[in-house]
Amino acid sequence: MEYIDNSIDAAETVFNRKTGRYNKPVRINVYVGKNSVRVTDNCAGMDQEMLTRLISNVGDSTKRHSTFCNGQFGFGVHAFRAACDCIRFRTRSEDSCVKELEMNRRKEQFSLGDAPEDSLTSPTGTEVVLSKFDASWLEGLDPIDIVKEISYHFDRLLERKNMRIRVFYKDRVQTCKPFNYSKVKGTKIFKNYTFPGIGNVEVRLVVGTQVSQRTTHFVAKGRRINQIVDTKSFMRKSRGRYAIWAHPFICGYVEVNSVLDPVITRDEFRRTSTRTAMYDHMIADVEPRLHKLLKKANERRRVVALNRLEDVISGCFNIVIRKDNQRMKKLISYEDQQLKKRKRVMDLDDLNEKQPKKQKIVHDPEKIKMAKRIKKSNFGITFVDDLLDEDSEPMRAEIVGSTVQINVIHPDFKDRIRYSKDGRHPLVTERLVAYLANVAASAFKSDHLMKSKEGLESYREDHSKLFQEILDVTMSLEGHLREKLGLMQRQVGDDE
Repeated sequence: MEYIDNSIDAAETVFNRKTGRYNKPVRINVYVGKNSVRVTDNCAGMDQEMLTRLISNVGDSTKRHSTFCNGQFGFGVHAFRAACDCIRFRTRSEDSCVKELEMNRRKEQFSLGDAPEDSLTSPTGTEVVLSKFDASWLEGLDPIDIVKEISYHFDRLLERKNMRIRVFYKDRVQTCKPFNYSKVKGTKIFKNYTFPGIGNVEVRLVVGTQVSQRTTHFVAKGRRINQIVDTKSFMRKSRGRYAIWAHPFICGYVEVNSVLDPVITRDEFRRTSTRTAMYDHMIADVEPRLHKLLKKANERRRVVALNRLEDVISGCFNIVIRKDNQRMKKLISYEDQQLKKRKRVMDLDDLNEKQPKKQKIVHDPEKIKMAKRIKKSNFGITFVDDLLDEDSEPMRAEIVGSTVQINVIHPDFKDRIRYSKDGRHPLVTERLVAYLANVAASAFKSDHLMKSKEGLESYREDHSKLFQEILDVTMSLEGHLREKLGLMQRQVGDDE
């Protein structure tokens, strides 16, 4: 990124800020080898004096006072020392011959002189070759990762017209492209803060659907500084902290231009009164609006996550209803039915233990039949967030046709639902399962009474009978749901 950045800086003289276009085609190419990287450009190049300064004036960059160039410290050219042994520069500026500079970090020596004129193909420009990488850095020479990093790091600069950055690897070539924020569906938050005599800060954020591998980040002069959530100086002041800035439904950037100065590691900003003022603006103006939008997004996400449970819960519910119908027809008690089930399971376990290892385990025919019936079942459970009565008060649940609608905004439901630390995923707990079983069982039994010919008449002689039947259905459904706790939690935690 450092040497690509130098190429972009060298093209600033031909960039028209009014039109957002370079006056000539700017071509920056990155060639990735097994143990080398070569970066070439057709920009301004360097004369011998500038090339000499790379050695004799370390820490004193000629771009320090430039409004638009990125370099400040004069150390970036020596970044190769962290990754590889050797670096070679070949460069040609206007009205000069090709000059060459080689440095070796192990021998701490350099050579400066002329190079063949045909070693550079463009009239002006620079070629940087890094070679003999450390073993720990070889994994970083993945061309796909390099393309992603360039596209992310120089995202705003890649929007400039008439500039192209390409990565070559063997017989493949890929062009680095900027991220198109206009395609992200959601609410846009655009803010501009003017600091007289210094410049403007531009906040460009979008709250919408999840954007893969895109986060909110600080940008300085078109170059990424750091993700906002990783910028410690800001996060220490932030009120929303990770609940806002680490949320997957927010993406975008904050361009600080020349208002804030990056530190030498270029992942933070220098501590100044301007930094404090800029952070205060974001915390007071931007964070409250983001909090409201993300709260709504979380609520929608939670309902969608709960909707993934509907098939599992409906399947368990239908098994329980069939068992209830069997008790009614055969006049057997809930306890006898449970004992019969346990005995069948024990018999199946004994049979499976006796089977030879090579043979398949024998499956219970009754369970197979029941599984087939579930698919044909027409009784279901669904989660909704707009269930109100005639007085506009939230209802716990309601039966519509053959579906029990459970209201997720009812205070009783909210009291029993828990969420992950980031607030996005519901947690399927035993307390929630008990609530669902109670609501579904009561809804089913009340609907059954309304539709049956006898209605409450069948319970006139024994008032406790209805209460006992509701308890039977409740306990049976709760037991089945408990067995599916792990499955349900995996489903609500699925982000896809």
